[in-house]
Amino acid sequence: MVFDRASGNSRRGHRSVSRWAVVVAVALSSLALLISWDFARHVRLPGTTWSLQGWPTEELLAEKQFPAARIYLVGGLLLSGLLTLLIHWRSQVVRKEREAREAARGLIAASAQGELRELAAALENAVGGIASLDLDGSFTAVNQAYAGVLGWTPAEMLAMPWLETVHPQDRQRLWETFRQVREASKAECEARGLRRDGSVFAMQVVMVARGGVDGQPAGHYCFMRDITARKRAEEALRESNSRLEASNQELADFAAAASHDMQEPLRKIQAFSDLLKLSYSTALDEQGRQYLDRVYSAAERMRTLVRDLLTLSRVAKTPPEPEIVDLGRVAREVVCDLELQIQAVGGRVEIGELPAVLADPTQMRQLLQNLIGNALKFRRKDVPPEVTVSGARRAGGRCQVEVRDNGIGFEEQYAEAVFAPFRRLHGRGEYDGTGLGLSVCRRIVERHGGAISARSRPGHGSTFVVALPAAPGAAVSPSPPGSAT
Repeated sequence: MVFDRASGNSRRGHRSVSRWAVVVAVALSSLALLISWDFARHVRLPGTTWSLQGWPTEELLAEKQFPAARIYLVGGLLLSGLLTLLIHWRSQVVRKEREAREAARGLIAASAQGELRELAAALENAVGGIASLDLDGSFTAVNQAYAGVLGWTPAEMLAMPWLETVHPQDRQRLWETFRQVREASKAECEARGLRRDGSVFAMQVVMVARGGVDGQPAGHYCFMRDITARKRAEEALRESNSRLEASNQELADFAAAASHDMQEPLRKIQAFSDLLKLSYSTALDEQGRQYLDRVYSAAERMRTLVRDLLTLSRVAKTPPEPEIVDLGRVAREVVCDLELQIQAVGGRVEIGELPAVLADPTQMRQLLQNLIGNALKFRRKDVPPEVTVSGARRAGGRCQVEVRDNGIGFEEQYAEAVFAPFRRLHGRGEYDGTGLGLSVCRRIVERHGGAISARSRPGHGSTFVVALPAAPGAAVSPSPPGSAT
């Protein structure tokens, strides 16, 4: 049975009020009698007779010569009855309120006990290990999952020091973590656990401070999970990445060597083709001269391909040397290099405000040259190309650069495929190139920790969006926007 101090005070207060109410009623009745007696004793009227008991005689009451006495008497009696009824009603209200509070308190207690039982069942059947430790680091409660990982039963682990389940080489570090929980209320770490049979496993431990009834620290909750499988997967992934990087490096070295070695034979093919055409063109008929032109053209395409492959391998092999680069200045230099091509197609390139970035200046030049060059090359027939280069600084220390054109565009489904090596959306007879330009752009951007994407519609041009790390404290390029025609 639960004793409620508040309800006890209410009952004592109710009894006190009842006693005082009875006292007041009796006092008022007595006062009414005294007043009527005093009035009758001092007023002498003919025919009035009183007894020595101080109570009006029947003759006095019958003659109704002193109605005030009756009024006082009846009023006192009525007031006493009214107070009695009021006290009875109030006692009933208090009793019902007390019963309602006790019923609600019982429901709350039953609900709390049910929730505690459900919580205990949930903890016992939880997949993860959960345990309770005292301030000395000994187990006070352990669920089945925690004990099962270690090879013990929950009963066997009670009062066992927690550090006995930790690998000896990690005990000092985890004990420091255990002590930090008192200050930070929570701590998390990874360590090696020790099973009952002596085997070692990887575990993740989360410690949460546990308070007592008085609010003072009473111990800790320990949440433990076996992460051996995850650690093995991470190690296998690291090994795979290491082998992949080594393979990519070997491939890049091979591509660089092959590209370098192939350039000399190609130069000789072109040189001898020129000599043959100059010295023996009269000895060849029209078909022979066409064959010779095809040989020279094929050698030139091969030489371009080898040069692009060499560029791609250099980008992959050479780590960027970041420094603060003014993209506005780099873009204007690229436009100057492409001036003859711009004039040949009657195009226009507008350079807007561009942010400063933290990047390799040589690779930024290669990036803008490929993007602007593609915008000039893939133009619509009889429509002068218009290219706009703009940029802005974004939140999070990033900046965004856009290269927009009014060219032929492409279907949105190819927005990712255009960055694949050797991927061409048009035949060689329509547009020249090797299909490596955008691959080089992606490799450059990714080597700088950025990203590149494309938006396009057939006949409405394309927009290439590049995200790069911004230079610390830099805004946009201070130089005024310019254009080249």
